[in-house]
Amino acid sequence: EDNELNRVFDYAIEQSKSSPVLFDTAEIYGFGRSESLIGEFTKNVQNPDEQVIVASKFAALPFRTKPQDVVKACEASVKRLGGRPVD
Repeated sequence: EDNELNRVFDYAIEQSKSSPVLFDTAEIYGFGRSESLIGEFTKNVQNPDEQVIVASKFAALPFRTKPQDVVKACEASVKRLGGRPVD
């Protein structure tokens, strides 16, 4: 399954020509697995800062309403993304 996803990621990069590819994800997609896969994939991209843009979202749940909850969730997302910045 991961090999097939890597082929899709590679295809997106190849087809993007001179424009960056936007990967839209969220912490709740696959319980963080989506972010982890994108993080693993972008480790193998030659110039990830020029070729990849990652957009992620915070899941505003009833028990996560404080500013520090947002910060903690974003820090966890960045970690799963392998340190990539999040837009």
